[in-house]
Amino acid sequence: MKNYLMILALLSIAVSCRINSSMKKDSAVKNQDALNSLLANGTHKRDTTALITFLGKKMYNTIQFADSVRLYVVARNDKVNAKKHDFFSSFNILEKTNNLDSLTVKQLKNIVLNTNSFSFNGQVKNCVFTPDVVFRFVRNIDTVDISMCFYCDTWKFKNENNIKFNDSDNVRGEIIKFLTKIFPKNKKLAALRPKKQINTENDLINFFGEQTWQKIKTSKQANAFLLDSQKQPTNTDSTFGDFAVIKKYGKLKQQEFNNISSIVKNPKSYSFDDVINSCVFSPDIGIEFITEENPIRLYISYYCDTWVFDDGKNQYTEDCEAVRSKLVDLAKQLFPDDKIIKKLK
Repeated sequence: MKNYLMILALLSIAVSCRINSSMKKDSAVKNQDALNSLLANGTHKRDTTALITFLGKKMYNTIQFADSVRLYVVARNDKVNAKKHDFFSSFNILEKTNNLDSLTVKQLKNIVLNTNSFSFNGQVKNCVFTPDVVFRFVRNIDTVDISMCFYCDTWKFKNENNIKFNDSDNVRGEIIKFLTKIFPKNKKLAALRPKKQINTENDLINFFGEQTWQKIKTSKQANAFLLDSQKQPTNTDSTFGDFAVIKKYGKLKQQEFNNISSIVKNPKSYSFDDVINSCVFSPDIGIEFITEENPIRLYISYYCDTWVFDDGKNQYTEDCEAVRSKLVDLAKQLFPDDKIIKKLK
């Protein structure tokens, strides 16, 4: 009897092990992504919800758990002799790598899959996107290509028909540093400049010139205008420069003036690099700084994230991504009822 019970017990254990083994094998594939995601999130210690929502789960997982990653430096124009180069899509390949090693891939993913590397404001620059580099992530039969355009400071994520664009301003410096380590002799990459982190008043003087900077610096009063950049002004329209005025706010209150003045006079509000957003400039609001001579006019385009200063003789164009949120707040304070201004983020 004891032998019979022992045999039954052994058979029960064997069947249980076989069933558990089968269940584990069947669920392994299903649970792998969830397990990998859990491990990855534990490693990175950041909330990836916004990033997964933006990219889509399939694209995110292909990048996160890629079997191989390669890098391509591509030509921005058709002047390169096509016979001497391979092609990536419709662009000439100037240089390329084999599969990157695990440490290099980890460094890249720490940039690409960092939520802080993205801008989730729902707007992308209006720019002719021409990639400089492409990162190709491959996982099984899935491929994600991440193309970067340093002229636009924009990157493009593509997996089959899923295509997403996002501003890459936050990672410009990191990516350039990463690329120049991999391609130390590439002249094209060596010529790229990361955005400066610290600016001084001397940068403002060099940018505007001493005379114009002093006018901006000493101005004590300003007027504000809501602009319609899509309309061709008629003889009956009020204008601000070459643009039709929808509404004139008039003289700014002291606190409002102090607000815009402090933004404009702060060196950290400017990037001062060699790259300007390639965009059909369409200003939303205008600020007129009153000076003893000609006024200084400031045009702000939220679509382009660009502002232009006009002293009557010269125009000074700069990116204003660094102070976008402050400029959005200003516009909503001055023109709270405008439909376009209301939608700004």
